[in-house]
Amino acid sequence: ARDHYKTVNTSFMVGSADDRSFLESLGKFDAVISLATIEHICDHRAYLKWVNRSLRPGGVLIVSFPSTFTMDYAAPHHRRDISRRAARRLFRECGFDIIETFYQRELVDMRYVIREARTNKKMAAPPLRYWLGYYLRRPDHLIRRIYQMTAGSGILFEHQQYLLTPSADAN
Repeated sequence: ARDHYKTVNTSFMVGSADDRSFLESLGKFDAVISLATIEHICDHRAYLKWVNRSLRPGGVLIVSFPSTFTMDYAAPHHRRDISRRAARRLFRECGFDIIETFYQRELVDMRYVIREARTNKKMAAPPLRYWLGYYLRRPDHLIRRIYQMTAGSGILFEHQQYLLTPSADAN
Protein backbone atom coordinates (compact mmCIF):
# COMPACT_ATOMS: atom_id res chain seq x y z
CA ALA A 1 0.00 0.00 0.00
CA ARG A 2 2.81 2.41 0.84
CA ASP A 3 4.41 1.84 -2.57
CA HIS A 4 1.27 1.97 -4.71
CA TYR A 5 -1.10 4.41 -2.98
CA LYS A 6 1.08 6.95 -1.18
CA THR A 7 0.18 10.59 -1.67
CA VAL A 8 1.10 13.75 0.19
CA ASN A 9 -2.07 13.50 2.29
CA THR A 10 -2.00 9.78 3.14
CA SER A 11 -0.05 7.59 5.46
CA PHE A 12 -0.18 3.88 6.20
CA MET A 13 0.25 2.35 9.63
CA VAL A 14 0.01 -1.19 10.91
CA GLY A 15 -1.58 -1.92 14.27
CA SER A 16 -4.39 -3.72 16.02
CA ALA A 17 -7.91 -2.37 16.41
CA ASP A 18 -7.90 -4.20 19.76
CA ASP A 19 -4.93 -2.11 20.98
CA ARG A 20 -6.48 0.95 22.64
CA SER A 21 -3.16 2.81 23.08
CA PHE A 22 -2.38 2.34 19.38
CA LEU A 23 -5.81 3.66 18.38
CA GLU A 24 -5.56 6.67 20.70
CA SER A 25 -2.16 7.57 19.20
CA LEU A 26 -3.58 7.98 15.70
CA GLY A 27 -5.23 11.39 16.02
CA LYS A 28 -8.27 12.70 14.13
CA PHE A 29 -9.69 11.69 10.75
CA ASP A 30 -12.01 13.05 8.08
CA ALA A 31 -13.06 9.49 7.24
CA VAL A 32 -12.54 6.01 8.62
CA ILE A 33 -13.09 3.03 6.33
CA SER A 34 -13.53 -0.20 8.25
CA LEU A 35 -14.00 -3.16 5.91
CA ALA A 36 -14.59 -6.61 7.41
CA THR A 37 -13.13 -5.53 10.74
CA ILE A 38 -15.69 -5.35 13.54
CA GLU A 39 -16.58 -9.04 13.41
CA HIS A 40 -12.95 -9.76 14.39
CA ILE A 41 -12.45 -7.24 17.22
CA CYS A 42 -12.69 -8.28 20.87
CA ASP A 43 -14.55 -5.13 21.97
CA HIS A 44 -16.34 -3.84 18.88
CA ARG A 45 -18.30 -1.27 20.91
CA ALA A 46 -15.11 0.32 22.26
CA TYR A 47 -13.71 0.39 18.71
CA LEU A 48 -16.80 2.13 17.30
CA LYS A 49 -16.80 4.64 20.16
CA TRP A 50 -13.13 5.36 19.44
CA VAL A 51 -13.98 5.95 15.77
CA ASN A 52 -16.75 8.33 16.82
CA ARG A 53 -14.35 10.35 19.03
CA SER A 54 -11.68 10.31 16.31
CA LEU A 55 -13.76 11.80 13.51
CA ARG A 56 -13.35 15.49 12.78
CA PRO A 57 -16.53 17.58 12.40
CA GLY A 58 -18.28 16.43 9.23
CA GLY A 59 -16.34 13.15 9.28
CA VAL A 60 -17.80 9.83 8.20
CA LEU A 61 -17.38 6.14 8.92
CA ILE A 62 -17.82 3.59 6.15
CA VAL A 63 -18.20 0.14 7.68
CA SER A 64 -18.82 -3.25 6.08
CA PHE A 65 -19.24 -6.73 7.55
CA PRO A 66 -21.09 -10.02 6.96
CA SER A 67 -24.75 -10.06 7.90
CA THR A 68 -25.28 -13.79 7.60
CA PHE A 69 -24.10 -16.09 10.30
CA THR A 70 -20.52 -16.92 9.40
CA MET A 71 -19.00 -18.25 12.57
CA ASP A 72 -19.52 -21.82 11.44
CA TYR A 73 -18.35 -21.47 7.87
CA ALA A 74 -14.56 -21.46 7.77
CA ALA A 75 -14.47 -18.38 9.94
CA PRO A 76 -13.41 -19.36 13.44
CA HIS A 77 -11.64 -16.00 13.66
CA HIS A 78 -15.00 -14.19 13.61
CA ARG A 79 -15.91 -13.24 17.16
CA ARG A 80 -19.52 -12.41 16.37
CA ASP A 81 -22.20 -12.27 13.74
CA ILE A 82 -24.16 -9.03 13.50
CA SER A 83 -27.69 -8.99 12.12
CA ARG A 84 -29.13 -5.91 10.41
CA ARG A 85 -31.23 -5.10 13.47
CA ALA A 86 -28.27 -5.59 15.83
CA ALA A 87 -26.15 -3.33 13.58
CA ARG A 88 -28.66 -0.49 13.76
CA ARG A 89 -28.84 -0.82 17.55
CA LEU A 90 -25.03 -1.02 17.84
CA PHE A 91 -24.49 2.12 15.77
CA ARG A 92 -27.10 4.04 17.77
CA GLU A 93 -25.52 2.91 21.08
CA CYS A 94 -22.09 4.04 19.83
CA GLY A 95 -23.36 7.49 18.85
CA PHE A 96 -23.78 7.19 15.07
CA ASP A 97 -26.52 8.13 12.63
CA ILE A 98 -26.98 5.93 9.56
CA ILE A 99 -26.86 8.04 6.40
CA GLU A 100 -26.99 5.22 3.82
CA THR A 101 -27.24 1.45 3.90
CA PHE A 102 -26.24 -1.06 1.22
CA TYR A 103 -26.68 -4.82 1.16
CA GLN A 104 -24.98 -7.42 -1.03
CA ARG A 105 -26.21 -10.99 -1.43
CA GLU A 106 -24.40 -13.87 -3.06
CA LEU A 107 -25.63 -17.43 -3.38
CA VAL A 108 -22.72 -19.87 -3.36
CA ASP A 109 -23.32 -23.29 -4.85
CA MET A 110 -22.13 -26.13 -2.60
CA ARG A 111 -20.24 -27.73 -5.51
CA TYR A 112 -18.11 -24.58 -5.66
CA VAL A 113 -17.46 -24.67 -1.90
CA ILE A 114 -16.42 -28.34 -2.03
CA ARG A 115 -14.20 -27.79 -5.08
CA GLU A 116 -12.53 -24.78 -3.42
CA ALA A 117 -11.95 -26.70 -0.21
CA ARG A 118 -10.20 -29.45 -2.16
CA THR A 119 -8.10 -27.28 -4.45
CA ASN A 120 -7.42 -24.07 -2.52
CA LYS A 121 -4.99 -24.98 0.23
CA LYS A 122 -5.05 -21.39 1.52
CA MET A 123 -8.79 -21.57 2.18
CA ALA A 124 -9.20 -21.27 5.93
CA ALA A 125 -11.14 -24.24 7.22
CA PRO A 126 -11.46 -24.89 10.92
CA PRO A 127 -10.85 -28.36 12.32
CA LEU A 128 -13.80 -30.71 12.66
CA ARG A 129 -13.76 -30.38 16.46
CA TYR A 130 -14.44 -26.64 16.07
CA TRP A 131 -17.52 -27.30 13.92
CA LEU A 132 -18.78 -29.99 16.29
CA GLY A 133 -18.45 -27.68 19.27
CA TYR A 134 -20.10 -24.83 17.40
CA TYR A 135 -23.07 -26.89 16.23
CA LEU A 136 -23.57 -28.44 19.67
CA ARG A 137 -23.97 -24.89 20.98
CA ARG A 138 -26.07 -23.72 18.00
CA PRO A 139 -28.18 -26.62 16.66
CA ASP A 140 -30.43 -24.14 14.84
CA HIS A 141 -27.45 -23.18 12.67
CA LEU A 142 -26.75 -26.83 11.92
CA ILE A 143 -30.33 -27.35 10.74
CA ARG A 144 -30.12 -24.22 8.56
CA ARG A 145 -26.81 -25.32 7.01
CA ILE A 146 -28.11 -28.84 6.31
CA TYR A 147 -31.13 -27.35 4.56
CA GLN A 148 -28.98 -24.93 2.54
CA MET A 149 -26.64 -27.70 1.43
CA THR A 150 -29.34 -30.22 0.50
CA ALA A 151 -32.79 -28.83 -0.29
CA GLY A 152 -31.66 -25.24 -0.74
CA SER A 153 -29.81 -23.80 -3.69
CA GLY A 154 -26.57 -23.27 -1.78
CA ILE A 155 -25.26 -21.02 0.94
CA LEU A 156 -26.44 -17.43 0.93
CA PHE A 157 -23.83 -14.89 1.97
CA GLU A 158 -24.85 -11.35 2.76
CA HIS A 159 -22.75 -8.30 3.51
CA GLN A 160 -23.99 -5.02 4.84
CA GLN A 161 -22.34 -1.65 4.36
CA TYR A 162 -23.17 1.59 6.12
CA LEU A 163 -22.26 5.24 5.73
CA LEU A 164 -22.36 6.71 9.24
CA THR A 165 -21.84 10.09 10.85
CA PRO A 166 -21.58 10.93 14.54
CA SER A 167 -25.00 11.78 16.00
CA ALA A 168 -25.47 15.46 16.71
CA ASP A 169 -26.72 14.66 20.21
CA ALA A 170 -23.74 12.33 20.90
CA ASN A 171 -21.23 15.23 20.85
